[in-house]
Amino acid sequence: MSTPTQPLGAGEGLGALLSRSFNLLFARLGLYVVIYLAVFLPVSVVSQVMARMMGVQASIYSPAGATALMTLGSTALLVLSVPGLVGGALALGALVHAARTQIGGGKASLGESFKTALSKWLALVAVSVVTFGAVYFGLYLLVLPGLAALFFLCLAPIALMVDDTGVGQALSRSCSLALKVPGEIVVIGLIAFAATLVLGLIPLIGMLANAVVMPWTLIALTLAYGKANNTAAPA
Repeated sequence: MSTPTQPLGAGEGLGALLSRSFNLLFARLGLYVVIYLAVFLPVSVVSQVMARMMGVQASIYSPAGATALMTLGSTALLVLSVPGLVGGALALGALVHAARTQIGGGKASLGESFKTALSKWLALVAVSVVTFGAVYFGLYLLVLPGLAALFFLCLAPIALMVDDTGVGQALSRSCSLALKVPGEIVVIGLIAFAATLVLGLIPLIGMLANAVVMPWTLIALTLAYGKANNTAAPA
């Protein structure tokens, strides 16, 4: 059984959260990278095979492949997103479990992280689908609604794993608690975006950038979630 999450104090600032998130990441970097790669390497292979079946001959991670994907239309792109959503939900759950256990002073194993995520996999998929749909259509319409959807729903997988909520409650808690830590969420998002963009320009390293950036993002958001919970609790 994992150790309960120990949230940041309501009075602790953004600097403390970021410092702690990086310390947690590098303390167990190997575990986080393995969790990510164990899911996303197979997902990448499946996505590439599906893209080839749709007539995209270049790698979907190359500029030529990305350009070809844009010509397939929205329906084809949604179909191609399915492996990422399904596999990504499992990775989200495993990473958040490892993070919340580490934050609480415990030490989750690879097997325990995936076992816990699998026990909540359907709920994680449901949350991922709702979040993806809201962000996708928000970006498609006016961009800003998509960013707003991402802001309000980014804590939902963490609510599922940390507080063992249902899908509806996780989405609701994410919307309400995001307003308790808006600065933290925005800064975490900007750092993750900038890191992915910069590292993506470096050959070879860029291909593995998300194996580090995504775990850090989830660690930082788990800390922010704990802080928001602590802020919302009655004195």
